[in-house]
Amino acid sequence: MGLDGGTIPTRCELVKTKKKEVKVFDKDQVDYGKWFLCSLAQNTLSEPIVIDDLGNLFNKDNILEALLNGTLETSKNFSHIRSLRSIYTVNFSSNPAHEKDSSVSPWLCPITKLEVGSSSYKFKILKTCGHVFSEKSFKELLNDDNNNNTTTTKKEIDKSKNDQLSCFLCSKEYTTNDLITINPLNEELEQMKIVLQEKLANSKKKSNKKSDKKSDKKRSLESNLTSESSFTSNTLEKTNEEITKKMKSETFSSIFKSNNDDRNKAST
Repeated sequence: MGLDGGTIPTRCELVKTKKKEVKVFDKDQVDYGKWFLCSLAQNTLSEPIVIDDLGNLFNKDNILEALLNGTLETSKNFSHIRSLRSIYTVNFSSNPAHEKDSSVSPWLCPITKLEVGSSSYKFKILKTCGHVFSEKSFKELLNDDNNNNTTTTKKEIDKSKNDQLSCFLCSKEYTTNDLITINPLNEELEQMKIVLQEKLANSKKKSNKKSDKKSDKKRSLESNLTSESSFTSNTLEKTNEEITKKMKSETFSSIFKSNNDDRNKAST
């Protein structure tokens, strides 16, 4: 082996090195990171907690800091967060069991009592009030309401789903557009991204319209000021002309009167 006139061995053949361990996160670890760590700074979630339109959870303080230093503008995943209007306050319902056992979730659905923090169950937040419920609670309660209203038509039920829904805890009204799925799966996440892009595009159009209206208003104001200035200038010129004419007329009259007085004195 090298001394018999054969091939010379390489270092890797003589020295066996330990293979690098590839760290693989299991499903529970991934779920924990999504539900209990800030998506931006990766520190433990603590109130005040906020959520974006894509279902990511954050510590509000981290978002405020990132907005102030401008790091979100160049962020690959969170550039859609442009102001505080891009996030919504989250009001989780506390889980009493967490006080005795820290291994269980600190939050749960107040209706079904399902614990928050697993991809096995889907949870949604109401943007209008911030309360969080399991998807199961929406199905059960809304179906119960529809079953009780046996005389209502399908059209009326569809209308109520969009216009007359209210929070199960605080009774604050909301529509289906006010629901955000927390930590959605890939397929739903892609749909939420499409909705968000449409929202941002519409917001940009509205912003452009507002700026156009402001420009038109400014031009109109400038035009009015110009016309008023022109009108004032013309009025002043006419007034000065009238005053000048009047002064000349009065001067001529006084001269004519003084000449007549002199003639009358001479005749007497």
